[in-house]
Amino acid sequence: MSDRKIRVLQVITRLVTRGASRHVIDLARSLDPTTFEVEIAAGQSEAHERSVWDDAAATGLRCHRIEHLQREISPWADVRAFRELSQVIRRRQYDIVHTHISKSGLLGRYAARRAGVPAIAHTYHGMASEITGRGVRPAILRRCERACARFTDARISISERIVEQVAEAGISEADQIHVIHNGIDLTHFCPASDTERPDALPPGPVIGTVGSLTPEKSTIDLLRAAAKVAPQIDDVQICIVGDGALRQDLEQQAQILKIADRTLFTGAVDDVRPWLAAFDVFVLPSRSEGLPGALIEAMAMGCPVVATDVGGVAEVVGEAGMLAEAGDVDGIAVHIRRLLSDSTGSKGLVAIGQRQVQKFSLAGMAAKTGALYEALHTRRSATAVG
Repeated sequence: MSDRKIRVLQVITRLVTRGASRHVIDLARSLDPTTFEVEIAAGQSEAHERSVWDDAAATGLRCHRIEHLQREISPWADVRAFRELSQVIRRRQYDIVHTHISKSGLLGRYAARRAGVPAIAHTYHGMASEITGRGVRPAILRRCERACARFTDARISISERIVEQVAEAGISEADQIHVIHNGIDLTHFCPASDTERPDALPPGPVIGTVGSLTPEKSTIDLLRAAAKVAPQIDDVQICIVGDGALRQDLEQQAQILKIADRTLFTGAVDDVRPWLAAFDVFVLPSRSEGLPGALIEAMAMGCPVVATDVGGVAEVVGEAGMLAEAGDVDGIAVHIRRLLSDSTGSKGLVAIGQRQVQKFSLAGMAAKTGALYEALHTRRSATAVG
């Protein structure tokens, strides 16, 4: 067997400031460089999304832009994206193609199979409504996912809950899916980080969140809950870190809820740590999640957390925070009020949270993925020799 490095291509629909994109970049840069040579293929970002192509390039990663790969279904563009992916895969002769997210997962795996790639892996970051919903199109997409699963050599999920969702959709048996949790750099996100309270934040306790301003994040539920808390807690501030298509609508809702004067929309920021360090409560009000990196980062930075029990959120929080049902604005408000008024209880949850997040390290994620890659490569090499 050759001593050359194992060549891996990570395929994702787009490289933007979202969890799956960051997962791919972090994984690619954290795999053992003496064993793996890792590249990324990705398509176009959407309006209101901040591209992280430059961030990927800054780490020294080789990235291939697939011009016609996009989130929305478009037969003409999808055919061209398939051809572009196929060309990259054939030219570079990868040992493993590892796809992420539904659209790039389908196109990337079919392209890899057509190109004769020895091993194909796919990570389920969550089950999109386009697949789990009712109607003709979701049914077709589920059929495509099932077909892809049959020739996918390694199926990976970022949470136990997503394993259940994949199995419920009839795409794969639960015992055929490896769970590898998302991880963060725990040396980067820690309370000892040299951070100062951002100048833009006025004095007072801060209810904050970090994330894309998109429908599934349901930031409006945080604003509604904060509006219930604000009259009862002096000088409380609300801080929304992130950007997205719903920003203008959310700013208008803050006006309607009469909390605009105490609500700060920061837009996208390069470093979330100073903001997390300033939060007295971190709130994740999502209606849909995979395994949210922002929640892990908040816990690592010492924030007491309130979150909705969706996706893999409960796996992250454990006994370290307060959970509410998705859409339960009253429940979110009660939890926020309790944490802001009980400093002793909040400190106890923070201590539990900092122990809990040790399970979600970037080093652990990379080690488990690397071991899986090596097993795939060894198995495929043995089969080829045999």
